[in-house]
Amino acid sequence: MLYPQRTNLLIMFLLLGIFILFPASSGAAPIAKVSQFQGEVLIVSGDQLTMVTSVGQPINDGDSVQTKNGEAQITFNDGALMTIRPYTSTVIHEAEEEKGWFLFKAKDLVRRITCQVGNLWFKSGASARKNYLQSPTAVCGLRGSISEFGYNNVMTFIR
Repeated sequence: MLYPQRTNLLIMFLLLGIFILFPASSGAAPIAKVSQFQGEVLIVSGDQLTMVTSVGQPINDGDSVQTKNGEAQITFNDGALMTIRPYTSTVIHEAEEEKGWFLFKAKDLVRRITCQVGNLWFKSGASARKNYLQSPTAVCGLRGSISEFGYNNVMTFIR
């Protein structure tokens, strides 16, 4: 009868030791940073709203960048640039996406920038990452080029 209690106590201390030695990470590394800004720019990360107050502010995967009467230039880790124009809301995702079927599966590094409203300028970086500019009504794949992209609640435009 004493052995089951000792075993349970030993397992409890072992698990406690694992949680102390290997704490959970606080989050992934930022995927981009604010390199320039003027006016009112906000970053929405989960349920946290942060006003941009200095250059170098990090942007993580899944963050939304919103401009009111201002602009923001975002520099990604691979050198890609994005300028978010006034009165624009955009969401930035970077992930490794799987494509193909069965034995022919492959993984691609993908960046998806969703323009919910407004417009933005984007220049792709030096990496092999695939860039997709998307809106509620369209998707545009961008490979090694520069584009102006936007959505005005009625239609998507690209230049």
